[in-house]
Amino acid sequence: MSKIMEHLYFIAILPDVTISSELTRFKYIAGEKFNSSKALNSPPHITLVPPFKCEYAKEKEILEILRKISKTTKEFYITLNGFNKFDKKVIFVDVEKNEELYELKGKVMKSIESIIPELKNNSNKFHPHITIAFRDLKKEIFSEAWKYFSKMEYYRIFKADNITLLRHNGKKWQIV
Repeated sequence: MSKIMEHLYFIAILPDVTISSELTRFKYIAGEKFNSSKALNSPPHITLVPPFKCEYAKEKEILEILRKISKTTKEFYITLNGFNKFDKKVIFVDVEKNEELYELKGKVMKSIESIIPELKNNSNKFHPHITIAFRDLKKEIFSEAWKYFSKMEYYRIFKADNITLLRHNGKKWQIV
């Protein structure tokens, strides 16, 4: 009996190259100043579908679904506005509320559930953001890191013109 090869995936929107570079710089600052570099294991992104396991063989099917959604979805703009936090665990760049983004997330989730039924039980909570520091940000350093980032102003707008599938290679997330 052979074991089916599964990989870990997630689906996201990635900002353009210029904004991604700026956001990656914030991640490097978190690593250099506050010893929190885990966020560097993925490109800057807004998660639409959180990590899920899937057979490698279904990857092409998922990509085809994402292509179809991209073709039928009107492009829209996303506004990044300042820094925010989740408790004393995560520091992120905040995404302004955007109805088109919520609709896209719902459309992608519903379409992917047909391939990955386990996602049906996934929480409907959705707080769009771009993580700068998280898992390895120690609680005793969090206040100092938050003080640093909360004083920074950051405001950018980018066109949401892609839906990206990412696969974990055992060390970091890579764009499929």
